Amino acid sequence: MPTYRRLHAAGEARSLNVSADLRDLRDRPYVPSLQPLRLVVIPDAADLNIRDQHDDPACTGFALAAVIDQQCRQMFGLPPRCVSARMLYEMARLHDDLPDDLAPGSTLRGALKGFFHNGVYSLDPDLHAMEYPAPGQPPWNLTADMARRAREITLGAYYRLNHEISDYHAALGEAGALIVSARIHDGWATPGAEIPLSGRILGRHAFAIVGYDQKGFIIQNSWGTSWGGYIDAETRKLPGLARWRYEDWFENVEDAWVLRLAVSAPDAFNIRFARNHAAARDPAAASDTRPRRQNVIGYYLHLDDGNLVSSGRYGQTWNTVTETARILATGRNEPSKPPCEHFVVIAHGALTDADGVARRITAWRKTFQAFGIYPVHVMWETGFNSDVVDVLRELLLKTRARVGSDAAHTDGQLEAMARPLGRRLWRDLKTSAALAFDPATEGGSALRLLMDSAAAPPHPMNIHFVGTSAGSLLLEGVLKAAEDGGHKLASAALMAPACSLAHYDKAIRPRLGTTLAQLRQYILTEARERTDRLDIYGRSLLYLVSAALEATPATPLLGLARDLDAQDEGAMAAWPAAHEVIRAGLASARCDSRSHAGFDHDRWTMNDALSQIVGRAVAEAEGFSDADLAGY
Repeated sequence: MPTYRRLHAAGEARSLNVSADLRDLRDRPYVPSLQPLRLVVIPDAADLNIRDQHDDPACTGFALAAVIDQQCRQMFGLPPRCVSARMLYEMARLHDDLPDDLAPGSTLRGALKGFFHNGVYSLDPDLHAMEYPAPGQPPWNLTADMARRAREITLGAYYRLNHEISDYHAALGEAGALIVSARIHDGWATPGAEIPLSGRILGRHAFAIVGYDQKGFIIQNSWGTSWGGYIDAETRKLPGLARWRYEDWFENVEDAWVLRLAVSAPDAFNIRFARNHAAARDPAAASDTRPRRQNVIGYYLHLDDGNLVSSGRYGQTWNTVTETARILATGRNEPSKPPCEHFVVIAHGALTDADGVARRITAWRKTFQAFGIYPVHVMWETGFNSDVVDVLRELLLKTRARVGSDAAHTDGQLEAMARPLGRRLWRDLKTSAALAFDPATEGGSALRLLMDSAAAPPHPMNIHFVGTSAGSLLLEGVLKAAEDGGHKLASAALMAPACSLAHYDKAIRPRLGTTLAQLRQYILTEARERTDRLDIYGRSLLYLVSAALEATPATPLLGLARDLDAQDEGAMAAWPAAHEVIRAGLASARCDSRSHAGFDHDRWTMNDALSQIVGRAVAEAEGFSDADLAGY
């Protein structure tokens, strides 16, 4: 088990486990104004909410909560109550970029990023009890209700402080409190009104600075009311506070931030800037279109070789899976809306990263909800995008150096050079797809739990699958999971499936009419396939898969019109009636994609797939619009 340093203070062992914020050029520095500064800033005891974290390694969450508590009272006039330090800490862990994400603790930047992307809920008696569940009770878990409430208290702006004493004074005058981390020495063990100076450093800790006087900063700690005891000018004792002398600050401060809460606007939680205004003023900000985790949580499974990915912006734990299952069992996410009728597993292609999946969740969810559909998108960490593109670019340069850029056989040479490594990468991708929903993996267990919950009374849902490109490889695992639970898939839609005909004949075709009621497949015509060229390769992605990535060159693929057309009459005569193939352009009112990557941007394709899910024709005015399918 990971260990960390401790200090015995206020009758208990206290963890000292804060990590320093790494340098990041994107940090916005605090610039003080020229407004006059007060000689001293002493907090009012009525505004203080002294917490005790005991031996919990969550001091960043407690320190940030102290700052938020104060601003909530200033901005919203809330009575003395506190926000969830537990949520702040758990979200900090998800948004930290620490080299060892298994070690306890977090950074201040992680705590602020977690707050910015998720908000925080205020505690009532019931939620307060959930911060630290009693022995034998389920661990803390962010529920859908908590997540909705967290949108009411959000972060407006935060700035990193330079370690200049006048900047600290100015920031305290503007915001009232700072969140700070510092090296902690043994003088912190027995402070009275002031922390005694000492040279023995024991670890790092986070806390709030809530004022200053002529000798030092006044800190608010999270070690209970028996720690400290600052004496103000009227000789009143303030438990939980102590003076941190300026010379101690000079020697030991690590990081500091000042923040301001946003205006409470829950309905605008995912809106940060007007797109055209931000593009003109701050291109870097405008380019960060990644949705906040809070806006997409509950609508994805984030997997890496079948394991849940628990770190990063879209980290996920088993607790979030069980909360999604609870929502599916009730049939609705929003209490005011009617129950959902359909549960859809959506598997995107290997070239779509987690950010791209999150953008699609945000863009599609409103339309899905209008039709009573609860989607769960699969984020699967294949590494295929960056690995294959980087390899192909390097091989292309070598090929062109050998045969010239205009040579007619450049593509053939590139395929031959890419084949040895390309096969390994593609084989790894197919292994990842097989592990995603294997019953022995977390992903397999998660999918089976979600399926069981979706199919449970009193609001049983129909189960469906939508797969794009290599995402079609996940259909086999979904079908097996359905069989294990005694369920059936009402439909599946495959867009430009990057699976072999052999895989289809083995894993999908035998289940048509039994486990899978109907399959609708969308592909490019051969003419459109030939015009869909990669920038580093003169043919389409599926041609590359067939020629260089599959085990045998020219492997027939389900998604290539060329290979379907090459089937003999007997094979086509035996094609299952439940399997419909729609070719882009030949039935333009149902599918009009111009490229391999264009199917989930084409409103005709998306609305045709939507009509299969809901079992009726979807009018143009009620389905996906072009605007819904842009921006990802």
